[in-house]
Amino acid sequence: LEFLRCRVVASDRLRRPKKETSNFNLLHTPLIQDQDKTMTDLTSKEKKLVTETWAAVMQDKSKHAITLFENIFDIAPAARALFKFGTVSDLTTSKLAKLHAEGVMDTVDFAIQRLDNLGEVVPALQKLGTVHANYSVVPAHFPIVGQALLKTLEDGLGEHWTPEVKAGWVKVWTTVVAVMKPELEKAIAEIEAGSGKDKSGKSVENTFSASSLKTMAVSVAVAVAGF
Repeated sequence: LEFLRCRVVASDRLRRPKKETSNFNLLHTPLIQDQDKTMTDLTSKEKKLVTETWAAVMQDKSKHAITLFENIFDIAPAARALFKFGTVSDLTTSKLAKLHAEGVMDTVDFAIQRLDNLGEVVPALQKLGTVHANYSVVPAHFPIVGQALLKTLEDGLGEHWTPEVKAGWVKVWTTVVAVMKPELEKAIAEIEAGSGKDKSGKSVENTFSASSLKTMAVSVAVAVAGF
């Protein structure tokens, strides 16, 4: 979820939830059953369908970006606490929500435009998994975001949301989870162990500043996460 946290300001970083988590952390939607599938399993037709349907959605990027976050908050209202714009009831009125949500769309776009070049996508997703450990993101959030993304696509595509299109998008999201989740879990374990250091040895506080997050986002073609 750079797609979810790429715009977070370091000074507003939230503490990691306690083991007695909120409903957002506990909610688990069985969206993806087989975590071993990857985008390499996409057929040529599925790649074409995913690319074409995403291009259609991106024609009204701002609208669908806000819808994505509305869907996330509908599924898990407690998720609002993770965002500075979470207290805004009508997200369409928030410039910050629009900026953040469109960044998420740009991150997804980065991946979709590189379905035939996973060597470029995987390192970026791994980095995002590591970064999100510092912003109260936990593995249980993945199915929530995945469900919200599919709902956004379904609503936006209407009759063009077919079983075959859905199958292709589930494979794409499964790859995102399969790549990011291990890195997120590893980073969480390091933080909980009290290291407070990233792999370079720098302190977390100094490493993940607002400017460094923005630079990383740009480096992966984010205006992402992504979330």
